[in-house]
Amino acid sequence: MKRSSDKEAARASSSHHRARQKVQVALGLAIAYATCPPGIARSGAEIAAYCGCTQQNIDLIEKRALDKVRKGLQLRGITVDDLRHLSQFRTANSKRRSI
Repeated sequence: MKRSSDKEAARASSSHHRARQKVQVALGLAIAYATCPPGIARSGAEIAAYCGCTQQNIDLIEKRALDKVRKGLQLRGITVDDLRHLSQFRTANSKRRSI
């Protein structure tokens, strides 16, 4: 019986640790975003420093986010070429408006 409660305690501790990490990363991303001027990009290492994790963690988060976006686009029948075309269209139109 004691082994079972030890396993449950370890599982709960691990779950609590993961939840704290998620909150820390989310807060770090929010701070990094809020302190970055528009048009300026941060490196993976800089973002990792804000989030208190490794650059590999940031790379994994980015990969998962991009996978979600791609899946959502695929479900809607939107291709990467569609987005490129839209981006070129918007760029061309925005240049015309500013003249």
